[in-house]
Amino acid sequence: MTDMRPPPATPPPPAPVPAEKPASRYRVNPVAIPARLRPRHRGLALAFLLMVLLPVAGSAWYLYARAADQYASTLGFTVRSEDVSSAAD
Repeated sequence: MTDMRPPPATPPPPAPVPAEKPASRYRVNPVAIPARLRPRHRGLALAFLLMVLLPVAGSAWYLYARAADQYASTLGFTVRSEDVSSAAD
């Protein structure tokens, strides 16, 4: 009889190791460029003022200065001692 099994698989060749890149190719500037205030930054600050700070300030003013207390509650309690004579007396 003839052997019908496939031949054993050969392992794939090893992947090539990447070569080291020269250090001069990755130069970094040691000093950053100073930031500039751009029109979009002013718009963002204005939007934050109008959408967040102004409503919070208006609500705080209303609750502190204009709103009246609608409900009032009081709490009181007393402490009493009872002089109970026992049945044996």
